[in-house]
Amino acid sequence: MVLTLKKIFKIILRGVITIIVLFIGYSIFITVFYSYHTDMKNYNRYIWIFNDSTKANVDTFDFVGHVKKNNILYTYKLKNTYILVWEFIDLSSIDLNKVVINKNINLDELKFYYGEIWNKDLLPLPKITVKYNLPFENIFEINLDENSKISKIINANNYKGFYGDISKMSLSNKKREYLILFDYRYHQPTLFLSYKGHNSFFIIIINSENLFDESIINILNLK
Repeated sequence: MVLTLKKIFKIILRGVITIIVLFIGYSIFITVFYSYHTDMKNYNRYIWIFNDSTKANVDTFDFVGHVKKNNILYTYKLKNTYILVWEFIDLSSIDLNKVVINKNINLDELKFYYGEIWNKDLLPLPKITVKYNLPFENIFEINLDENSKISKIINANNYKGFYGDISKMSLSNKKREYLILFDYRYHQPTLFLSYKGHNSFFIIIINSENLFDESIINILNLK
């Protein structure tokens, strides 16, 4: 049977339409299955992270949570200061001494095909891009770009981190697969902590519209 140009065109067109429909369907499935849901009601979820004298000053209305089964990010506001509390339930057995900080990493071209973006224009918070799937596999690495500088390393029994001026920062697994990107869009004083407590693992990030130093850690209850 000889196919006419018209029939060939129809076959190709059907094939293209099928591919487009499958791609759209897959994208919708990934978004629905992996996306976070927003929580703006459960204010108390991580309020224990603050010491007693600070709790009363935390804004009970200006907060937001991004929730999935295995990780939850809450952003609290204390006057002009923002505190990000991100729980990674699957990393509860991680060894804090094995959390690695890599410096001078080129993050300029880092992009994720599937994920979510938060805080696009909410300064001084970073724009956060997070992949839908986070296979940390009990390994947690922090990557700072060449424009980020650490001023002070912080060490304690149940938390470790740093204070410094951060431009871009990413979190990755042992394969150096980048899973989360924090983009401050300019140098931003930042306190970053990896914390084990309450039978789980957290990262805590503090930024402010006001100048601050590493002593801001004193607003937290990290027992």
